[in-house]
Amino acid sequence: MTASTPLVETTGGALARNAGYNLLGQALPLAVGVVAMPVVASHLGAARFGVLGLIWAVVGYFGLLDLGLGRATTKYVATCLARGDLATLRSMATLSVLLQIGLGVAGGIGLALLTPWLVGHAMSVPPPLVPEVKGAFFTLAGSIPLVSASAALRGVTEAAQRFDLVNLVRAPTAAAMFAVPAAVAAAGGGLVAIVAGLLVVRLLAAWAFASVIPRAMPGFSWEFTPAWRLFRPLASYSAWTAISNLVSPLLSYLERFFLAALAGIAAVGYYTGPAEAVTRLLIVPAALAGALFPAVSAADNAEAGQRGERLAATSLRYLLFTLAPVALVLVLLAEPIVRLWLGADYASRGAGAFAILAVGVLVNGLAHVPSAYLFGCGRPDLPAKFHLIELPLYALAGWFLIRAYGITGAALAWTSRVTVDALLLFAAMRHVTGRAQR
Repeated sequence: MTASTPLVETTGGALARNAGYNLLGQALPLAVGVVAMPVVASHLGAARFGVLGLIWAVVGYFGLLDLGLGRATTKYVATCLARGDLATLRSMATLSVLLQIGLGVAGGIGLALLTPWLVGHAMSVPPPLVPEVKGAFFTLAGSIPLVSASAALRGVTEAAQRFDLVNLVRAPTAAAMFAVPAAVAAAGGGLVAIVAGLLVVRLLAAWAFASVIPRAMPGFSWEFTPAWRLFRPLASYSAWTAISNLVSPLLSYLERFFLAALAGIAAVGYYTGPAEAVTRLLIVPAALAGALFPAVSAADNAEAGQRGERLAATSLRYLLFTLAPVALVLVLLAEPIVRLWLGADYASRGAGAFAILAVGVLVNGLAHVPSAYLFGCGRPDLPAKFHLIELPLYALAGWFLIRAYGITGAALAWTSRVTVDALLLFAAMRHVTGRAQR
């Protein structure tokens, strides 16, 4: 294989196929979640279910605690594949995965050290639940390196645009994130048993992702070369990406922690159910953005760059026609939907938040396209700068809105924040494409 032989596609057909794999791969966990979450909520009760919501938030945060190396790896592995440069690919992928696992170990140790403070002071945990919640968070800390390993290995496969293999592993893993808590809770298990079961799932996922990489890239082998020439492009790209990775989960979940502090852990439970339900609609834009990012990353000349712009425009039109009608139905029928799914108590407390979040999901879903485009064309600095601007404003608005309106205020804060973020991202994409055309 010569260094100029491309190994990836950037066509509209490839994007549609990969987005379809992503959508199917996320539809299974969604279906399992719809069935499992009421079981979990009914067996755990509002307080324990609220803690589980915070655990999901922590996992989401630490899943991105790679200092931007995960997305940088996908970006440059995709570029190497487009150029047919397997030698650089092997060394860069190996170095990045090892670094990310190391960061996961550090993150797990950090979470273990912070657990007494988080449970004892930061969250309003009822005293009888404190030992159980501490045990759950300590167990969670042990799974953080596995979260990092899975994310790193998955990123290498995504760079090859083998989303069929990615979702062959990701779909059952994500489904188990809901099925295991439901099964354990129904059997009488508590939070520690649930988190221990999820740890086993993470271990199996990391092994499976490592197993499919040679199938995604024939001839691939791990090759450790600790050279600065390999780390330098990863570091330069990941510096800004790291900011987004650190700040973005706060922007996504900060309102839950404010709710815990201002309204009690039970309020988080009443908010988590509707929020987890409506935000699952983001699987559609996430499926498209996941396929768009490596496709744009592989575009290393003017003609390919124009193709990337066309793919982004097509993706945006598809999302608008897909998400807008669904969001409208969810807004108009929020109360009966929540009542039917989670019960009258959740409907009376969380239906308003559900409707507001549905609007935010539509806006946030559309914003996935300019975000993926900016990262793919090598401008991770722009989303990072936007997040830095948004965080303090969101924290202030969230605190006051939640203090005044409780669960509804949390939904208002989140929806307002994603709307501002979308406006900034679309403006940035227009600016970048305009400069590229000059």
